Amino acid sequence: MIINTTTSETIPLSIHWAETRRQRIAGLMGKKSFSHAALVLPDCEQIHTAFMRFPIDVFFINREGHVLDLEKNLKPWRISKKVKQTSFILETAAGVTEPGSMRPGDHIVIQE
Repeated sequence: MIINTTTSETIPLSIHWAETRRQRIAGLMGKKSFSHAALVLPDCEQIHTAFMRFPIDVFFINREGHVLDLEKNLKPWRISKKVKQTSFILETAAGVTEPGSMRPGDHIVIQE
């Protein structure tokens, strides 16, 4: 579950952490869908969507839990922008967090 403390909105997604090297490399590659979940990649400033089958929304979050930037609808076989000061990246299927439930400047808390 993701809680946006700025808007008091709760986003009911199952949270998956990619902490090992193998989990980070695999990411969402090869998955057919990921509609009710989010993938968290710690210590990451940029991602790629090689071998992915669907577009994703990418949220760049700093150590304090503030959304620094976002990239909506990143299609397969692309590379995201690189956002300095990012502590972790949160990936969701495109549109899952709509309408505008997380914006730059918002503070979020991730609960498993």
